[in-house]
Order: sequence, then C-alpha cells, then structure tokens
Amino acid sequence: MNGVLDLFSICILTETSNILNLQTYDGGMSLEDRKCCVEARHRSRDLLDWFFSRYQLVRAGTVLDGYKDVYLRFLARVVIALVQYKKLATKAKIRQLGRCTTAAVENQVDRCFKGVQEYQTAAAYWNGKEVDSFAWPSDAEHIFGVELLSKPKERSGALNGLTTDDEMYEKQQPL
Repeated sequence: MNGVLDLFSICILTETSNILNLQTYDGGMSLEDRKCCVEARHRSRDLLDWFFSRYQLVRAGTVLDGYKDVYLRFLARVVIALVQYKKLATKAKIRQLGRCTTAAVENQVDRCFKGVQEYQTAAAYWNGKEVDSFAWPSDAEHIFGVELLSKPKERSGALNGLTTDDEMYEKQQPL
C-alpha cells in the first residue's frame, strides 16, 4: 500500500502544480512554466492510466475503483489540507509570500477543479471527516491491498495535462 501511496503522492504533486507555484499568485506563471506543468500532469496521468491498467486495489475482498475511491480521494484530501494549512498560516500571521492569500489559493483550487465532477465527488467524500494532514488515513476504512491483474486492461490513451485553469488560459493564448 505504501509504495502505491508514494506513486499517488508524486502524481498529486504534479496535479496541484498550478496551485503550488507562487508565480500563479504574482502575475501568473510564465508560458514556459505553464507548459512544463501541463506536460508533467500529462505524464503523471499517463502513469496512473498505466498503473490502473495493470493493478487493482482491493479492500476486504472487494475490488475498488482505485482511481475514484483512492487516488481522487487522496488528491482531494491533499487539496483540502493545503487550503486548511493556508488558513492556519494566515491566522498565525505567518509571513505571506506575494499575493498568495487564502482567498487566492481557494480561487486557484476552484480554477483547477471547477466542473471536474469526479474531483468534486471525491472532495465531498471528506465532508464531515477530519482532514488534519496530507497523509492518507490508516484506519480500516482506508487500508487497501494491491493486486496484479492477470491480464492488463486496455488503456484509455485520451489523456492530456490540462486543468480547467489551463483550458481557460488556452482560450486566450494557445499553449
């Protein structure tokens, strides 16, 4: 389980790169940096597609939808924790870098995931549950196993690295 969570963590880092990049809050990322983020997300999404075409995640003998039930929920948990930590830093009067305010981070999260129903569903999963860290929970409800599929599934192949924010940007200036 831990190796898979490590893989997912790397993918989550690329998925949130627009949110984490301080240039986002100080005039916007350069075209080159945005392209690099898009390419990193594309490679990350391709890696996830490959992983889920060869492995399945199981809990108590039940096959999970690993992408939705684990990866997207993990991504949503990290994003929720990121916003919560930003709020705590603001409350504690920790020095703010540039225009990276809590509202700006929340806006960027919205810009990246607005209209992405699978992400919204994953984020809603955490409603009423404590999200106090970036870590995947270790309680019985969240522990899973990993099984190699006897025959790989066909890969989707229709992946890109764009977020909703990138798509809006691309309408103004092609990437």
